Amino acid sequence: MSDDPFLKLEQEYSKSVKTNDMAEIRSVRQFLAWFASWEFRNVLTWPFIYGMIFPLLFLDVSIWIFQAFCFRIYGIQRIRRSDYFYVKRHRLGYLNIVEKLNCDFCGYANGLIAFTREVFARTEQYWCPIKHAVRIKGAHERYAGFMQYGETEGFQENLENLRKEMADGRQA
Repeated sequence: MSDDPFLKLEQEYSKSVKTNDMAEIRSVRQFLAWFASWEFRNVLTWPFIYGMIFPLLFLDVSIWIFQAFCFRIYGIQRIRRSDYFYVKRHRLGYLNIVEKLNCDFCGYANGLIAFTREVFARTEQYWCPIKHAVRIKGAHERYAGFMQYGETEGFQENLENLRKEMADGRQA
């Protein structure tokens, strides 16, 4: 008999679930091998990583309410939330269940942040489409169309034009 502990687990699994499906058995074996290779520091951070789901869900609901209420009042075209969420990597057959969960979690979190950024980019375009006095890192796409800092001439007219562009679904 082999000294391979995974082979023994594989054999016990196939007996306990009464399957000879080699793909399923191989997937269980790959998962066990993957799990055994995890470093303690990775496992130690799971509560912190997955604990972020609560503030993310709160942000998601808050942004949905904010957009539903404020954008309608201001006449800003609403953002399709589905354009920002690409949670499809769980369909990849070569990922085990934990890897699929990790991929979906990150896809959701990054999609939510991108969606939130666009909501506030449109809010900024409505309320204060003025560039900062200094160069900022990571400016959103609408920022390039904002008025220059200190540009007083035609401010109100430009503000109304930028608001009208948003109501028509155009970008600054």
